[in-house]
Amino acid sequence: MESNAVLEAVSVTKKYPGVVALDGVSFDVRAGEVHVLLGQNGAGKSTLVKVLAGAIQPDEGELSLRGKRVQFRRPIEALEAGIATVHQELTLVPALSVAENTWLGHLPGGSGVISWKELWSRTDALFTRLGVQLDPRAPVRDLGTAQRQLVTIGRALASDPTILMMDEPTSALTARERDNLFGIMNGLIAQGIAILYISHRLEELMHVGTRITVLRDGRRVSTVQKGDVTRADLVRMMVGHEVTGEASHRAAKHDGAPLLKVDGIATHAGLKGVSFDLYPGEILGVAGLMGAGRTELSRALFGLDPLTAGSIEIHGRPVRLTGPKSAIRHGVGLLVEDRRQGLVMPMTVAENVTLADFREVFPGGVLSMRKERELADEAVEYMNIRTPNIWQRVSNLSGGNQQKVALARWMCTQSDILILDEPTRGVDVGAKEEIYKLLEQLAKRGAAILFIVSEFPELQRCCNRALVMFGGRIVGELGANEMTQAQVLALATGGGE
Repeated sequence: MESNAVLEAVSVTKKYPGVVALDGVSFDVRAGEVHVLLGQNGAGKSTLVKVLAGAIQPDEGELSLRGKRVQFRRPIEALEAGIATVHQELTLVPALSVAENTWLGHLPGGSGVISWKELWSRTDALFTRLGVQLDPRAPVRDLGTAQRQLVTIGRALASDPTILMMDEPTSALTARERDNLFGIMNGLIAQGIAILYISHRLEELMHVGTRITVLRDGRRVSTVQKGDVTRADLVRMMVGHEVTGEASHRAAKHDGAPLLKVDGIATHAGLKGVSFDLYPGEILGVAGLMGAGRTELSRALFGLDPLTAGSIEIHGRPVRLTGPKSAIRHGVGLLVEDRRQGLVMPMTVAENVTLADFREVFPGGVLSMRKERELADEAVEYMNIRTPNIWQRVSNLSGGNQQKVALARWMCTQSDILILDEPTRGVDVGAKEEIYKLLEQLAKRGAAILFIVSEFPELQRCCNRALVMFGGRIVGELGANEMTQAQVLALATGGGE
């Protein structure tokens, strides 16, 4: 082991039924570096982080901390040894406040009495250091995904770690919040803290990383210095072949009547007079910064938030969406931003895929195992879902395959209007390309797709045209040839007001 290596894994192996998640992986993390862990979904990155954090135990191999062999049986043991973790899936207590979640397990006070004044003060100081504004007293259940992610990051830093492991910490953050986090990371490595960092944003990794370890199919492919490789080199190591990812630059499709017509809709959640048409075979992008109203739009179109004004037409007929059941009945499917909210993790692939198609799977109110198996087999093949079998729990799949299961559900219901809220969030470059191609295939079959997206390359890669939102309104519409990053950003920051 290198003299400045603080954490080392040697020949670590972890197996699940039908899956070898880690296959003899060896690597180390050194003081004062950001060691990037890179690989496709299912490559073993999150499993390795969970082993290092004591959340799961390896079947083979060993760990060393500061040159001494260790075995963490519980996460608290790793935390007490100075290893803090920001997991990809958020693990907060919704009913508790921001402050209570941040300092959970070491709340200030004595004799069983919490010092609330000190708790609020500590929390304010911590998040000021992170460069974000959060009300320490606010219940976590009232926060958006990005704010919850910031609470998780704050909680990890509150433990004053010597090793910080971060699994997709920026997946829901704005550019400004990401820059603030990178500034904090620079300060930490200057203090000699070791950081293990996972992200699918290659441009981000090339900016913050010191060394990069690439995993593929549970094995370590290589460990390289950041300056010795290009982005193309890393992609090739991740997937085992070249990935072109050419932008489609498709023209807008306005053939025939729109499948979905939205006219001046408003909600108590913040939508203000939103109008647009969505046509068969079209992928319509929705861009905007956090708080622009994109997710609120998806909720209104799926019947989750009642309209206070305006109207919706589907197939040329006025509809009143009173909830998800009525939206599904009218052929609308929704892929939510947080896949954990859209999937039932303990249930199987087959159960999740057919969950919204009760009429097919429960004819006469009785479960048809044959029909469930038939629909699930078809979906797994069509969507190229990598799973040992359709009876595998969704919680055991990689993030990219979980996302494809969520998308397959709406294929089963034959929904012809698909609302996709950040469908590639937390998904690697290879899985992203697979999802893009699936969306193109669905559009060719006549589906109308509303694609809510934060990353400009995705907007340009997939969409026929784009709507840009600001302050709960649509402030601009851009054709395929007008979608420049400068123009999208100008509108998204209020330039269209």
